[in-house]
Amino acid sequence: MNLKTNYLKHTLPFILFCFLLITCKQKTVNQKTVPVDLSYTFKSEKAEALSVKAFNLHKENKYEEAISLYQQAIMVEPDNPKLFFDVSECYANNKELDKALSALNAAIILDSLNPAFYNNRGLIYWKLYKDENAINDYNKAILLGSKNWITYSNLSIAYYGNKNQSEACESFKIAKNLGLTTKHVATDKHLTILEESCK
Repeated sequence: MNLKTNYLKHTLPFILFCFLLITCKQKTVNQKTVPVDLSYTFKSEKAEALSVKAFNLHKENKYEEAISLYQQAIMVEPDNPKLFFDVSECYANNKELDKALSALNAAIILDSLNPAFYNNRGLIYWKLYKDENAINDYNKAILLGSKNWITYSNLSIAYYGNKNQSEACESFKIAKNLGLTTKHVATDKHLTILEESCK
């Protein structure tokens, strides 16, 4: 099995189900990332090997080590947006939100059409209490085709934080229609508040 096949085999399930769990001040909510477009390919085996090792370290919560390997991979392939996206998740999990934001900015410069990048950047903006920026990024993700409950539920929380009740409830309603369940709501204090206030 070649390195690329092995990488995709092990990363797809993780990326589809992983959540970005970051904590900043009082915003301790389990908001979610969206699935990543896996169409990016590596130009060099070295960058790919470093990325696979970094990914495995990330799964083990060894963020510092993973970041170091992602940085090495970026030195080899500075035009691969997925590397910047992946290192941003490590920074976010390591509570280095400014670095996570910078990495996502780089990913967006390289590929401005990937909705997952905007959803995750919106989440970081929200964690940094920049609700307006978060709203703009979530709406950009939706405009680019991110029609899933995760983006809409994140958007509803940002609208609510920005004191825009009607937009918050509208986004929350769409999220529920797209698959936001009672179980998801119960695990997120912000969604619980929204559900109550949007009745």
